[in-house]
Amino acid sequence: MAMLVVEVRPHWFTAWFHRMATEPVVDVDGVESRARWGVNRVPVAAGPHVVSVWFRYRGQRAVRLGLGEAELTVADRAELPVSARLGVRNGSHFTVA
Repeated sequence: MAMLVVEVRPHWFTAWFHRMATEPVVDVDGVESRARWGVNRVPVAAGPHVVSVWFRYRGQRAVRLGLGEAELTVADRAELPVSARLGVRNGSHFTVA
């Protein structure tokens, strides 16, 4: 089993707001996982995957704000670091790499 090590970060200027009022979500191949601001570990099988990251305001369940995604290929029994950075503006999206 391989591991995605996803670092989810808001922009430094708006970090106080996001840590207080929002919850990030990491989605791998259509399977959502509640995340936290910071480092998240997601077990995956080796091979290609689509990783999406977004946030929701606390208490909401259907909204996907700041959606960003990337296609990644994971080697067998490897740890792949993934960076998800949110832009500063209100309509910004995550940059996933």
